[in-house]
Amino acid sequence: MPIEIDTSTQYGRIEAYYTHGLELKNQDDIETRKRWLTIWGLLCEGISREDVVKEISTTSGLSIRTIQRDVQHSLQLHGDAQEVHKKAMRHIVYNMALKVFNKSLKQDDLKAANAALKNMISAYGLDKEDAEKIDWENLQAHEIKFVISKKLKPIIDMAHNSGAFDLDAIFPNIDMELDE
Repeated sequence: MPIEIDTSTQYGRIEAYYTHGLELKNQDDIETRKRWLTIWGLLCEGISREDVVKEISTTSGLSIRTIQRDVQHSLQLHGDAQEVHKKAMRHIVYNMALKVFNKSLKQDDLKAANAALKNMISAYGLDKEDAEKIDWENLQAHEIKFVISKKLKPIIDMAHNSGAFDLDAIFPNIDMELDE
């Protein structure tokens, strides 16, 4: 079964250039690919996204919004090197703390073992609430109270009790067209 390559968008064509060897024929695609690669290189050097946007928009003459979109596409295509670096450092710190933890247990130093365990927990962020955690309190039904005029109370009671009512009888002076 052949793999379908979406070349209907510029991102799709540039991605296909890297993943399937598609030749870029459009000059705009070629320039954009080079710009995305430059952006990624600057980000890998530790330059902030904001500074990259300013630098590239100044040198290219393109709008800030276009460059911001280019930064997103570059990161989507090439990956965020700083995020990978952060995950790697987190893993290195965890392993160092694990070694200290094991050594301190062998030496019966519970104070050092506890400190190392705290570092291990902190390295992986286990001491923080999950951002994706569902707040069941917000998903429960809430009671909402409305203040209505005394004139509308019989109408609302009628709608609540019967489920249906004649709007023409309630609002005879208002001309409404309702779709069937």
